[in-house]
Amino acid sequence: MIDPGQPTFPALNNADGFVLTSGIIIANTTSGYVTLSGTCTHQGITVSYLSFNNTFTCPFHGSVFSAAGSVLNGPASSPLRRKTVAKEENILTISNNEDQNIYAR
Repeated sequence: MIDPGQPTFPALNNADGFVLTSGIIIANTTSGYVTLSGTCTHQGITVSYLSFNNTFTCPFHGSVFSAAGSVLNGPASSPLRRKTVAKEENILTISNNEDQNIYAR
């Protein structure tokens, strides 16, 4: 569980902010909070969130992933693993379930 109001995660209070914690990247996107594996599937480098085009990118070889985790540009050929996120009041709950609701407002 993540509380975006805590000092540990201040970026999540900002539209387009993101944090990386326990190998998961959590981003406050235009569609709501999204959680994906924070590791590029090409060579295991940590990805970042680019709010201006709502994508996740790997700085090492330039792989680009959609907010749903799918590969938009290689060399990565496998998607980022999606995590289910739910928001109740100010608490985000993230589970390892995949292919379910990946956005929470």
